[in-house]
Amino acid sequence: MNLTDMLNVSIFVIFLGISVVPFYASKKLGATTLGLVSLTLGLFAILHGTTHLLLGLGDTELAFTTFGPVSTALLLVFAVYMYRRGG
Repeated sequence: MNLTDMLNVSIFVIFLGISVVPFYASKKLGATTLGLVSLTLGLFAILHGTTHLLLGLGDTELAFTTFGPVSTALLLVFAVYMYRRGG
């Protein structure tokens, strides 16, 4: 495992830790607007972290063809929602 692979796996662990806060906030807030926004950000963090994990494990095809575009699409959905909401 080279340095790039170790960094990608480390980034996955960081994103996994970061995603705990939005998931916790979403659980506490319920199905409110802020709860759904928190859930979306938590899902983005998990999916984007999984992309880095797959890159670290050497599965670049799955990372770039599935998890990368899905996490980017989720982030764009979040951005469009926040733009239309005026936030």
